[in-house]
Amino acid sequence: MKIQTTRFGEIEIGEDKLLDFASGIPGFSDLTKFVILEYKDPVSWLQSTENPEVAFIISDPFQLFPAYSLKLSDDVLKFLNITDSSEALVFVILSVSDSVLSANLRAPILVNTKSRMAAQLIVDDERLSFKTPVPAVNKK
Repeated sequence: MKIQTTRFGEIEIGEDKLLDFASGIPGFSDLTKFVILEYKDPVSWLQSTENPEVAFIISDPFQLFPAYSLKLSDDVLKFLNITDSSEALVFVILSVSDSVLSANLRAPILVNTKSRMAAQLIVDDERLSFKTPVPAVNKK
């Protein structure tokens, strides 16, 4: 299938690459279909297939923050139909503010690699921040 993007123009993606965010993403609840576009490791783009202007910079949090850990509730695992941890991928949304690259560790994105179901979670752990500076990039 072909999709339009504002950053990459028209691109071809396989139907097997579509992610289904049944509940949307907070602030974008009307958009439920996304695709991950590889960019430059460790960065990728989470691109909406329904709105060419909506895309998020994402990354594997374990690459950026080796001590990052995530405890998923049984409800979340059931919602995404994850029966084995090898079926799950975790991403965080990156943002830039005042020239500082930050990761949203408090609201990770979880993807079931088997069913392609996905959701952005809000983690009930006050030790995690919505804007955690990415250390390797922000060193001066």
